[in-house]
Amino acid sequence: MNTEYEINNIIIEKIYKSDKDREGKLYMSKDKVVNGVLKKGSPFIKVDIYIDPRTIDDPEFQGKLTYFDYFENTNGWVQSMPITGKIVVKESNGRKYFNFELPPKEGGKKALELDIKELDNRLKVVEERLEITTPRKEVWNTMKETTTPKDALDFSKKVLEPAKEEDLDDGEDSLPF
Repeated sequence: MNTEYEINNIIIEKIYKSDKDREGKLYMSKDKVVNGVLKKGSPFIKVDIYIDPRTIDDPEFQGKLTYFDYFENTNGWVQSMPITGKIVVKESNGRKYFNFELPPKEGGKKALELDIKELDNRLKVVEERLEITTPRKEVWNTMKETTTPKDALDFSKKVLEPAKEEDLDDGEDSLPF
């Protein structure tokens, strides 16, 4: 069973971030099989956060937390910054690990999943009101097939090119009223 400690506005004493292990390989989560489909691992940044060891009541806690950042949540994190979240103590192979988790409201992975679910529910309501019957996946796949980077670039160029003299209106005199 994992032990959890809530922390609130605890100051980061030191912080180290790395996207590679000691051998220089990118950190990647393990591949998983989800609903019979192989899901490849995702890259992440391992963040070592050092806080005051007296923050939690655990004699083995030396002040080091580990956070696995899949969504660049820690981009602005620096020494002396306060953090709020949860310390989850996990035991594996006879060792204790102190992992940090952001609360969902502050943008962790769970918050992203909740946001996506909420947006999906809102889209369903809009689709029902507008009586849209074509499934979104079908529309998205059609868009992916027909929209290429070249199409987007051509459109951007057209929008940015200066107007031709004959396309400009003649001012107030050309208005029909």
